[in-house]
Amino acid sequence: MTEASSTYDVIIVGGGPAGSTAGYLLSNFGFNVVIIDKSNFPRRKLCGGSISDKTLKILDRVFDETESSLRKRHILNFQSDSYEFFHKNKCMLKNTRDMPFYFTDRRVYDNFLLEKAKGAGVEVIEGDGVKVFDPSKGEVITATGKRLKATFIVGADGVNSIMRKELFRKYQIATHKWKQNLATAVEVFIDRTEIEEAIDHPIFFFGFVNWGYSWIFPSKDKLIVGLGGLNSANRGNLLDLFHNFLSSSVLNQGRRTRIHAHPVPAGNFLLRPVFKNVILVGDAAGFVNPITGEGIFYAQRSAELASWAIYKSVHNNENMETSYLQLLRKHVYPELEHAKRVRWLIFVGFNKLHFYPLKIILKNIIESY
Repeated sequence: MTEASSTYDVIIVGGGPAGSTAGYLLSNFGFNVVIIDKSNFPRRKLCGGSISDKTLKILDRVFDETESSLRKRHILNFQSDSYEFFHKNKCMLKNTRDMPFYFTDRRVYDNFLLEKAKGAGVEVIEGDGVKVFDPSKGEVITATGKRLKATFIVGADGVNSIMRKELFRKYQIATHKWKQNLATAVEVFIDRTEIEEAIDHPIFFFGFVNWGYSWIFPSKDKLIVGLGGLNSANRGNLLDLFHNFLSSSVLNQGRRTRIHAHPVPAGNFLLRPVFKNVILVGDAAGFVNPITGEGIFYAQRSAELASWAIYKSVHNNENMETSYLQLLRKHVYPELEHAKRVRWLIFVGFNKLHFYPLKIILKNIIESY
């Protein structure tokens, strides 16, 4: 039985970094906000957990949290100022950065941001996913029968977004472009005590997968090891390719967690992720860098921009769709479009060029990313 409806200014579907950032901002703007998430937090999230310089700036600007405060709270659990690039098992480049790489456990990071949203006054419904979404009515019905209505709805429910799928269906949007640029990442965690080699910096590997790369990311007590590539370029062989990568390195020793896989947007970002009163942010809109696979920054940045678009719609009487698209064109699309153009040289070139030309490419292109 469906319960009587509850009314809000904004419903946010998804309590990850995008949803929590939007919730925190909108509540501070004075809106009555609810976040719905199918999981109970803290929850597991497959991700390398790299926090970029750009993401740290958002955390400072939006949440007033600095690199120092995040380390003291153990939100950032590891850092490194060096990195390596390999082609298969041959090192092409080892270098250092002025700004270190920072790493986090997504269980900890996502829960931290959701608690921030709660502290700002956001109502949070956990363990209850969306069953029915009607964009024309501004209504959501949850799996347990809760009926929620709002003036605005933010879809922050990830790459498998129910919100996006319903909008595609309702507005008869073709999905072939979305599927064409969909990638898959496979990942395991390996206990540091099980590995003889002390890996204390991120390592990137090319040559094990088409249109993608493999990686080892360090954290305090484990290594996050993964491989990702475009589905269309690897014909369903990603799991076999991942086993080949693992068996070719020192990682083929010791205990490791069960292999997990998850879809990743890889160049299929939507150019119109807003439909009347509904805004899509983060992975739900495909906002992931097509080269690096970085998604946390784009999730939180697009959520920030969506929040301002909603604010301006109410307080400045501006058209929400126009505002959001203008902000995306200024702050998000240029990076994603440039990366999509350049990635052919990186992913195809790394499989065809010889060793020394690859080193030149790395020094002039990869380091900028």
